[in-house]
Amino acid sequence: MSVNSVVVHTLDEGEFFGEGAFIATVANLLGDAQREQLMGALGLEGDDMLQALRSSTIKVEQSCRCLELNVKGFLASFKDDFDGLYAAVR
Repeated sequence: MSVNSVVVHTLDEGEFFGEGAFIATVANLLGDAQREQLMGALGLEGDDMLQALRSSTIKVEQSCRCLELNVKGFLASFKDDFDGLYAAVR
């Protein structure tokens, strides 16, 4: 994984990436009050933080298989359980 073209981490089998962008996308789909609650629960504050979360680039060195977690499906599973949503993204 790289940030500003500098390698900051090499992923091993079973590791994941993109959680910052995922959290930013989830936060952007919530209403203002819910977004503030979520970002506060994660220890993140302000809209600038949402942009900062989208900061990584991935390049593969060998063949790999990536699985995608769909944000809409993720949010639908927590439709009436906001506390569960907090726990899942913490």
